[in-house]
Amino acid sequence: MQSRKKKVQNGAKKENNPYLCAMQTQTRQHNALRAFINSRASGAIEQMRLIVYLVISTMAIVGMPFHFFFNWIGNNDIILQGISATIWLSVILILSLYILRKMSLETAYLAAVTSVQVLTSVRIVYLAATATAAQLPLYKELILINEVMTFINFINACLGMLRNGPTYVLVLSLASWFLGYNLNPQALASRFAFIFAIIMILLWVNAVAMRIFISDISQKIDDYKQVEHSILDILNMSRMEISSLVKLCRQAKDNKELDARLTSSLSEQTRSNLIDLSEYLCNEKRDRQTNIRELLPQLSPTEAEVCRLILKGLTLKEIAIALGKSVNNIGTVRGNIRKKLQLSTGEELRETLMQRLEESATQQSNSTYSLGHGGGTEYKGG
Repeated sequence: MQSRKKKVQNGAKKENNPYLCAMQTQTRQHNALRAFINSRASGAIEQMRLIVYLVISTMAIVGMPFHFFFNWIGNNDIILQGISATIWLSVILILSLYILRKMSLETAYLAAVTSVQVLTSVRIVYLAATATAAQLPLYKELILINEVMTFINFINACLGMLRNGPTYVLVLSLASWFLGYNLNPQALASRFAFIFAIIMILLWVNAVAMRIFISDISQKIDDYKQVEHSILDILNMSRMEISSLVKLCRQAKDNKELDARLTSSLSEQTRSNLIDLSEYLCNEKRDRQTNIRELLPQLSPTEAEVCRLILKGLTLKEIAIALGKSVNNIGTVRGNIRKKLQLSTGEELRETLMQRLEESATQQSNSTYSLGHGGGTEYKGG
């Protein structure tokens, strides 16, 4: 009973602790946001695009009412406030369509940055067209604010790595500056507009190059994953089994003890298949060595194996890697083989082995033919 009372008291203390409650609430919100991102975007690039889109949409939804509703920033012109309200409504509409799965992420992102830029460009042209000499300083300041918004919108389009987003924003912004300058050169004659234009063009080139590069990398990753899944399906093995098998195959030959952690991850079917494969390879190796040792009985098993690899055309280094020995060791074995075969300095070991194998095959063929011919005569006589 006392322990139960203590637990109840500790629970009550945690509930009354505002810091712990805030931490728990923050953790739940963080987990909910992570679950939402994982459910709506696959891959690191897509998740980054979703996060940036949510951030810029939130900024527009929270920031725009400060102009058209609270009148804390900007001019009180009814048309300018109407444009801000239209931007606010368009962002909410596009975000709602995306949440309801009526739009894909890329389409919603592109629609958001494009609609914001169209309305911002309209506002720049309107400010340039309506600016009078008395209002010129104020309107220049308002145009500069909209130019900064254009630059931020362009950065958002680049961060989203959209196919045509940066291009649309750049063309609309340059068009608005060109048209506004023709309507009122004094209102648009600013060094900031020129600087923004140069920086945006350079960033546009970089964004296009990065998108092409990242698209190529993403395609290669997708191809690799497709090949990986195909191999796993063909072998009927998991990724962990493949990894363990590769590590076991790369284990040093001198290390006779297998890692229990690696072998334990193999399924019973995989173990059975590996046992069958091992028996087949051992029999194949023994047969090859037997053929060479029958031809050259003076050679040891290691020397016979080296001869087999020499016949395959492998170099000393390749033979050393295949047998898990040093190059000097293989060189010594090769020298012993030459001595046992009594080869002179000018004679090639591989050519000699091939010649003797051909002679042995010819002799076996002739003996087989003689036996067959003799058997046929005896049958006839019978």
